[in-house]
Amino acid sequence: MDRFPLWRRILRLPLPRKDRETAPADVDAELEFHLHMRVRELMAQGTPESEARDEALRRFGDLSEARATLIRQNEHRADRRRVMVWLEDLVQDLGHALRGLRRRPILTLTAITTLALGLGLTTGVLAVVNRLVLNPLPYPGAERLAPVLLASNESALRISPELRMATAWRARLAGTEWVEAYDSQELLLEDGETAELVQTRSVTPGALPALGARIVLGRGIEPSDTVAGATPVALLAWSTWQRRFGAAPSALGSSVRIDGRVVSVVGVLERGFDLTPLDGTARAEFWLALGGPGSDERSVNVLVMRQPGVSTASLTGELRTALSAAGITSDFIERFPPMAVDPAESADRGRERTLWLLTLAVGLVLAVACANVAALLLGQAALRAGELRVRIALGAGRGRLMRQLLTEAGLLGVLGGLGGMAVAWSALWLTRRSRPENLLTLDDASLDPVVLLAAGGLTLLIALLFGLAPAWSASRVETPNVFGGRLARAFDTRFGRSFRSLLVIGQLAASLVL
Repeated sequence: MDRFPLWRRILRLPLPRKDRETAPADVDAELEFHLHMRVRELMAQGTPESEARDEALRRFGDLSEARATLIRQNEHRADRRRVMVWLEDLVQDLGHALRGLRRRPILTLTAITTLALGLGLTTGVLAVVNRLVLNPLPYPGAERLAPVLLASNESALRISPELRMATAWRARLAGTEWVEAYDSQELLLEDGETAELVQTRSVTPGALPALGARIVLGRGIEPSDTVAGATPVALLAWSTWQRRFGAAPSALGSSVRIDGRVVSVVGVLERGFDLTPLDGTARAEFWLALGGPGSDERSVNVLVMRQPGVSTASLTGELRTALSAAGITSDFIERFPPMAVDPAESADRGRERTLWLLTLAVGLVLAVACANVAALLLGQAALRAGELRVRIALGAGRGRLMRQLLTEAGLLGVLGGLGGMAVAWSALWLTRRSRPENLLTLDDASLDPVVLLAAGGLTLLIALLFGLAPAWSASRVETPNVFGGRLARAFDTRFGRSFRSLLVIGQLAASLVL
């Protein structure tokens, strides 16, 4: 017995149905008919009845292969017919929904604006949460990434290690995939008679490939760029290439003067890549080579990629052993031994709690918006008594009425979702303009595919939620009401009254919490 006949009639998805189960019986009956006709034809030509069927089968060929072919053709034809009927019904429902929304412009604009504000704010906050909480380090294998610091045994003071330590760890650590280093500095960029401070990052040759950075033009920093006598080289950030060089390929090979040195431009980094999520500094305009003579004692940021299953505690022990094996020992290292840090453990929990509370708040705003739209549609459905009366009189069933009203609600949801994307983009733009100075990673919050997919699913879900109650109320109309002119009373049932009361209570409660 079909437990969900109403929902299947509402959705009317083009899925395989019982006609596929009856296809073999239909094919067998058709083949038997043709065989019977051939037997009668042979008997009319003088073939004895005892031999006629055997001869008919011989002339027909492989009966099992013909049966299988015909069954496949019948199933394919039935599936195609179901899809075409479903698409025709969908187009018809969408056309009717568009005409209905156009006849009610005030309701349509009110519902779309309400949904756009609720969905837009929710999507904007989801983008921020996705960037700052769910994906704080947008690098490959970020969950195994471990910055290395020198931590005091007597206080919470932590300082950066030296480049020679990173070199020793790269050669001796067994529980890591790679060890790289970088440094961030503001250096003087000289351009003729003008000069300005620009943000730069110096990286070891393997750092950018290890962190997943792509070179879109030219080449990256190579080990040969750090040997004695090598020409100083630089990579351009995407924004620097666009702004200072007009995105011209001729930027490769040009020279700039940074910190008193003439540096040759050898490549351009991909758009959006930076190390701001790691150290919180401003975006770099130029990327320089780190290493070479005279830089062993330079303080740098060291990054280690742990192998799967290696904890930060065991890695910390390896760090100390590797320094001893490399002969890098001193009283200072005894007082400030190296320590691997798990970024997840050092996250700002207070900021995360604040963001989750903000997500809850905008979720309540969205709930209030959905309740408002549901109330509008419920009242509008009661006012459409005449239209629904005519549809029922013409033979529209309960499932058909619900499907039509849900289509209208879904269309409102889609239009509200599109408006919500504009609101979300505007909200993110305002957030970036007004962000705190110490929260530079907010600049990376965007409507990426993950956020858009979540927003799309949320849009479909709320469209179903706010459209379900009006559609259900409309479907509860009994046939006598059609002739008695009391269709509007179908919306004054215990269900309708209870639902309206819940909407009012929920809206007041959510507003009070906000």
